[in-house]
Amino acid sequence: MDRSTQDRLAARIRALRRDRTTDLAPTSYRVPAADSTSRDVLAAELATLFRGGPLLAGLGGEAPAAGDWFSFDACGRSVVVWRRPDDTLAAFVNACRHRGMRIATGCGRGERLLACPYHGWSYDADGRL
Repeated sequence: MDRSTQDRLAARIRALRRDRTTDLAPTSYRVPAADSTSRDVLAAELATLFRGGPLLAGLGGEAPAAGDWFSFDACGRSVVVWRRPDDTLAAFVNACRHRGMRIATGCGRGERLLACPYHGWSYDADGRL
């Protein structure tokens, strides 16, 4: 930070302390109670916060070796994060194509295939049936 910016900020802080005030809004905003129970507000928040971009599902160390995997659930959606044989991580929708059953829950080690518990449909580390 350059000297002129430091001087400007220091002067601003001194003025706020002298006047016993802050840079906050002059009044507080009251959130309607309905915002905490509204299904429409929840849907908008989920879309904005969780479905509009990437999410942190976990750390690479949770699947340290080829074949290791872990599942991740957020906002009604489930994903399997799997360490491939080439040491890259891949994420797949955690649902069997046949009946939508979850393929994996929790975490696992050294798997070459993940199988649906319903009919046994199996998927490889590239997500292929």
